[in-house]
Amino acid sequence: MVSIKNLALLALSTLAAASPMEPRSEKEGTVKVFGGTTCGDLANTYSWMGSGTTSQCWKVTDIGSYQAVDNGCKTSFWGNGDCTGQKWTAKNSDCNSLEFASLSIKC
Repeated sequence: MVSIKNLALLALSTLAAASPMEPRSEKEGTVKVFGGTTCGDLANTYSWMGSGTTSQCWKVTDIGSYQAVDNGCKTSFWGNGDCTGQKWTAKNSDCNSLEFASLSIKC
């Protein structure tokens, strides 16, 4: 008959031999906001990092254009300063002219 001690040792050795679970990789999204419509006058840079379930909202002022580098994150632009109201989604990393009051990055 196998003792409880031997069963516990066998279970622990089996767990120790198992490969560890891979952590979810984090992604980072970055948005550069410019004062003019040509992406030449950098006003601020916003970045957020996460693994798919977290987001951050920023109120922005004195903007005229943006350039988003998503790297797997979703960038949205909002009509109101608290990331509510009319919503636009960044499509690419080109220079885009848009009037918005806040932006959010979800990673």
